[in-house]
Amino acid sequence: MPSRKFADGEVVRGRWPGSSLYYEVEILSYDGKSQLYTVKYKDGTELELKENDIKPLTSFKQRKSSSASSSPSRRRGSRGSRSRSRSRSPGRPPKGSQRSTSASHQADMKGMRREILEVKLTPLVL
Repeated sequence: MPSRKFADGEVVRGRWPGSSLYYEVEILSYDGKSQLYTVKYKDGTELELKENDIKPLTSFKQRKSSSASSSPSRRRGSRGSRSRSRSRSPGRPPKGSQRSTSASHQADMKGMRREILEVKLTPLVL
């Protein structure tokens, strides 16, 4: 029987089943027979994962937690030229004058005469 890699209560990364995404999980228990770890995701979901689907936090790069964006296009705006205005594209009306499709559809329906179509079905003898 192989020894377990992770201890109860340890916070690690667990792969979400059916995907390649790893999320922070807490090890709740380990079943030596099935060799499955019972883990709890941050949203409260409890699942059983194989050891291969669990990795220590140290194997993942920590992201910077700064709120400022570090992409070059965002940084350039604060000190570069500001000749371009931040307006909408010319083909789009201002936000306030947009009507929802259902409202414009109802307005169109008021002006139209309603037609009722009658369909008669006859059985087809084979």
